[in-house]
Formats: sequence, C-alpha cells, structure tokens
Amino acid sequence: MSLNCGNGPAATTVVNQVQFGYNGFGQETIEYQEDSGAVTAGTFSTLYNYADGSGNSNRLLSMTYPNGRILDYDYSPTQQVVSGITST
Repeated sequence: MSLNCGNGPAATTVVNQVQFGYNGFGQETIEYQEDSGAVTAGTFSTLYNYADGSGNSNRLLSMTYPNGRILDYDYSPTQQVVSGITST
C-alpha cells in the first residue's frame, strides 16, 4: 500500500509506503513502513513470530520492533487466551 503524490492518475512520487510479508498460514510475518518515500532495503521492519503449526497451534509467539524490543506472548494452559505479555 502506498500514498502517491502528483497530478492525475499517473502520479508516481511515493510519499509513504507499507509492505507486508506472510507465511503459509496467511499470517503477517513482516511489516515494512517507510514514512518518507518508497520501501527500500534500509527500511525498518517489524517481525512477527508464530508457532510452527505442530499440535494444531500457529499462534503469535513474539513481535520484534525496529528498535530491537521484543514482546513475548504467553498463553493459558488451554492455549486460547493470552495470559501475559513480557517485553525484553
């Protein structure tokens, strides 16, 4: 998704762009967001880590922000509800 600037339908200057990557389950695994133009190799990203799908579980395990901060998700014994989020 991007926001373009210019005149008419041929506007080509990207002023903001967001790109997403997905795993085989269709879950978002990476998000790039560039606030000053098009996404490039140097664009910061947020990573999403999921369980591998074994045991019929593919829930979110952690998120890693561009600054390196990691949020780990803990689940209840029934694996249904987030019971806590810790930050490192």
